[in-house]
This record gives sequence, C-alpha cells and structure tokens, in this order.
Amino acid sequence: MAEAVDLSMKKRPTQGRSQATVDAVLTAAAQLLGERGYGALTTNHIAERAGVSIGSVYQYFPGKEAIVAKLVERAVDEILAEFGAGLLGVQADFRRAAEVLYDTIDRRAPLVRAIQYEIPFLRDLPAVATLRERLLVLAGQIYAQSIGRNAFSRPNVAAFQLTAMIQSAVLESILAPLPGMTRADAIETLAEIIARLAGDGLREGAQAPI
Repeated sequence: MAEAVDLSMKKRPTQGRSQATVDAVLTAAAQLLGERGYGALTTNHIAERAGVSIGSVYQYFPGKEAIVAKLVERAVDEILAEFGAGLLGVQADFRRAAEVLYDTIDRRAPLVRAIQYEIPFLRDLPAVATLRERLLVLAGQIYAQSIGRNAFSRPNVAAFQLTAMIQSAVLESILAPLPGMTRADAIETLAEIIARLAGDGLREGAQAPI
C-alpha cells in the first residue's frame, strides 16, 4: 500500500513578504513542472528558480507534493476566472467563445500537460474533485445567457454533456492535436460545432423539443 503524502501547506502566508515568497515558489514550480515534468521536479530546483532559500520553501510546504497541490489549486482558479471573464457576456459570438476556451489553456499548455498526465495524486486534490461542479455552474450561466433556457429539454443534462465534450475537445486539440491542425483550425471548428449544437436555441421563439 502506497504511503500517504502530505498535500497541505504547513502554514498560510499572512503578510505581503510571506505571500511574495509563496507566489515565487509557485511560479517557479509551474515553470519547472512544464519544462522538466513532475518526476524531475525537486524542492531544491524550485528554491533556486524562485530565488529563495530551501528553508523558506519548507517553512510553507512539507515537500514538492504540497507545492504541486497548491499549484494545481491556483491554476484551476485562474483558468476558471479567465473562462468566466471571457465567456460571460459574449452572447452568441461563438468564435470569441472558442478563442477564450482555447487560448486560456494554450497559454498554460506545458503546465496543463504535466498536470493532466504526470501527477500521480491528481484525483485526490480538492481543486480537481470540485472542478466539474464549478465548470457546470459556469456553463449553466453561459448557456442560459447565450443559448437560452429553452434550447434543450433537459438543460442541466445538456450543460453537463456539452461541457464534457468541449473540455475534451479543447484539451485534445492542444495536448494531442491532429497532425497539421493549426490554432485557427481548432478555434474555427470548435466555434462551428458550438454554433450548430446551439442552433435551435438561437432561433427566435425556439421551443424545447417535446
């Protein structure tokens, strides 16, 4: 049986200087995780890249696992915040919506790849366990605003299935794209798919199917 790993911080930063130290550690960890992968990541490398002492790292984190856990939490929060800021209010501009979805992940592609494929305890992290629920809340707001509540007979199920399809499409397009597929190909096609799925809801007076 695998030994349990401590994924929690030792203490939370309470002052500007301590917050700056934690931010530097997390930024360094994100860079190194994307560059070298999880297996080659060490606290010594993180401290060196962050420009802090190894003692400062261990003041807040028991090991690299806790650093990565906090990093995943921060990445999830940032991605969802960018999704919300970029998608709420776009109405039926599906190309713009596709750009937001694609570019938000693409800017973090090395980090997202490492998180998705390399972290052994990923499913144990609260940020990951609650990600689907948080995405669905955001998706429900977006679909109600851009598509209309009458677009589907079961709006909650539709939000779930569309979110799952789009999430997979964006991740695969960036992390494992079709040979020769460009950013423009991915965005234009994703926008077309979303538009076609939402088509019935965009027509004035559209009613839910019986």
